Amino acid sequence: MARKRKKKVSNQHHQAMLRAYQKREFAAYFRKIEEMAAAFGASGILDLIPKKEQAFFFSIRLRPPKVTTAKGTYLSNSDLQKVQAHFDKILTEEYFTVPNTNIRFTLMDFLTTTRGLSLWINQIDENSIPRADELRKLLEPIHAFERGADSPYHQYKLQLAQAASCISEYGSTICEITTDHEVRKHNKFYIAESIVIKTEKIQPKNIKIKDGKRVIFPHVNFFDQSAQATLNVHDFYPKKGANKEYPVFYQVHAFRRMEERMDCFQKPELMIHLQLSLYKPEIKMIGKNRALLSYFIGSIKLGYFLLEIVQEIVIFRTFLFITNDGTTEGKLLRKHLGLCKVDKQYIHLDKCSTFLLSDIYEDPDLKRALDNAGCGELLLLNQQIQKNDRWDQEFKTGTAAHVRDFLMMDAVA
Repeated sequence: MARKRKKKVSNQHHQAMLRAYQKREFAAYFRKIEEMAAAFGASGILDLIPKKEQAFFFSIRLRPPKVTTAKGTYLSNSDLQKVQAHFDKILTEEYFTVPNTNIRFTLMDFLTTTRGLSLWINQIDENSIPRADELRKLLEPIHAFERGADSPYHQYKLQLAQAASCISEYGSTICEITTDHEVRKHNKFYIAESIVIKTEKIQPKNIKIKDGKRVIFPHVNFFDQSAQATLNVHDFYPKKGANKEYPVFYQVHAFRRMEERMDCFQKPELMIHLQLSLYKPEIKMIGKNRALLSYFIGSIKLGYFLLEIVQEIVIFRTFLFITNDGTTEGKLLRKHLGLCKVDKQYIHLDKCSTFLLSDIYEDPDLKRALDNAGCGELLLLNQQIQKNDRWDQEFKTGTAAHVRDFLMMDAVA
């Protein structure tokens, strides 16, 4: 009897501790929602949500994503744990700033509050919330930000792509990583966002071009991994009659050169901006079957992909940073400053980091000289691109003085 009484007391104590924990979780969650809403000028939204509806909202709140594999895909438990740990770290350590404020939140805050609000508001019962229209109006700035170009959800997608590139290194596979909402049941059901990993073999293609045989791979649309990227024939030959799409392929060399020369950015970021550059391509023909595709980050042109048209397909042959030989800007650098390929390599003008992570943009004489060579926009990178902590640590002083010495600008003056 004493043993049963002790067990009953133990269960009651456990239940009391569980209720206290849930109460703290409830308070912390809605405190975070109030903070997020207030940052967007939507203070007081909890006054519009009845307590009963708040309890339901809390029970179906969006939980941190869980990594799973698609049917037919196998990854070891250790690999899955690595990816899960990677995302858990990103979600709790990556911050974003609310526009026009100094208020910062983590990606986890964003996913579990703002995204949770979006999912919930779309399925609420009008009868249970009399002021639903007023609530939707208050939440509109949050939804607009969520859909906008600077949304943290884009950062989240970048991290998905980064994880895909990490897994791809384990073998000759590419990874498609997507997110999906699912309802999981564990005592009470709740909504979670799953990270689903799918791997598949890439089938390379051997093709004969002017300078020999080459191995090429299909280039998929970054935002739709099931579709191959294409370019319209009119992008190359505006006067050509037939309206036809050319499939895009790449040599591995091209993307390696892009990563090497755009050394401030991670591969997923570079691939996103490549896809955006393909939406409204700026193409300049430099021969019968050769062309340069302008590569932009935001509104700033940072280089070109050398394209070759062979057998009605487009091949990315290599990537040229905007200062490299073979570009209009490279020719102007030779004309105005006498810089050849070896010179640019010596003073590191052939890499993005020189313009983003050094004091070169602070020198008015260098700014003028680079502007005359058509490279002035490179110096706007510091103003238009938000730096992260890693970049700040790698910032190099003395680069401007090194370039000035090489060009003998002070001697000329």
